[in-house]
Amino acid sequence: MDATALNYNAAATVNTYTWCVPKVVGCMLPSYATLTSATAVGGTRTHTLDGGSTTFAVGATVNSKALCVNYRAGCTNANATNYDVKATVDDGSCFMKCIKGCLNKGALNFNCTSLDFFAACTYTDRALVPTEHLADMCNFYYSPPPVASPAFPPLSNGARVKKSVKMTIKAAGNAADYDEDAKTKLRQTFADKASVDLSAVDIKIVDASVDITVEIAVEDEAQQTSLMTTMEDVMASADAASEFLSSSGISVQVISTPVLETSEIYVSAPPAPPPEGDVGGIIGGVVGGIGGFLMLIGIVAGVMKMKKGQKPIHPA
Repeated sequence: MDATALNYNAAATVNTYTWCVPKVVGCMLPSYATLTSATAVGGTRTHTLDGGSTTFAVGATVNSKALCVNYRAGCTNANATNYDVKATVDDGSCFMKCIKGCLNKGALNFNCTSLDFFAACTYTDRALVPTEHLADMCNFYYSPPPVASPAFPPLSNGARVKKSVKMTIKAAGNAADYDEDAKTKLRQTFADKASVDLSAVDIKIVDASVDITVEIAVEDEAQQTSLMTTMEDVMASADAASEFLSSSGISVQVISTPVLETSEIYVSAPPAPPPEGDVGGIIGGVVGGIGGFLMLIGIVAGVMKMKKGQKPIHPA
């Protein structure tokens, strides 16, 4: 006989109380957890990732469809490649965008994001799985050991050998991406890090994907050892090298850990100027030579003129 109750009976004459059901508005669609075995995950139905409600209210007596949010498991991250706009519960299935790697199943490092690997990669965190294929990042054979530096010819005429630290960096893209301005910026970044003059840094960039070879000249073995330690820090991994190179203002994606080695540079001496005492003799010789040449021209011209003035002599 309670007029506010859900089951109010206007014709009732005796109030029994226990039969009065209060009006509680809510979602009465059962939750995903309460689904029967026939409809739950692993059951017989085809679509096992959705069903039930995420907002099921146990005490509701009046159903409100507007308050029900359907349960649909999937990727709820809008930045993922497999984002499901209808998903209401994230199930950890997201594959993130713009993660480049080798997706060629014939490669030794299939599913890897670096050339450093020679076996297929697996991940516990799906957010690290590559989603964009980059052919340059695939290994189809084991890398050969680096070629030994050639021996220098015998030193002469003031030539000398300088110590250096050499870095071989493999990056994505092609050599045409790096104009002279980009090379200068990269050289300056290395010069600043090594605390050397820009002229001491040499950089070569060739296609293969992109092989960047940087060589920094130093004066002695102590400086060489110190610089090696400094560069090992910023070249510790492909990611570290990418960050360091990109600090130049040039975007560089390094795809394998750079190879560092110590080497030597052959420095030829510039030609020496002539001794100051011989300058006058050289100038005198040049002037005398020019005068003699002009005199010879005058003699030849005179002889030719005399020949033109003579009459021919006929035999008797």
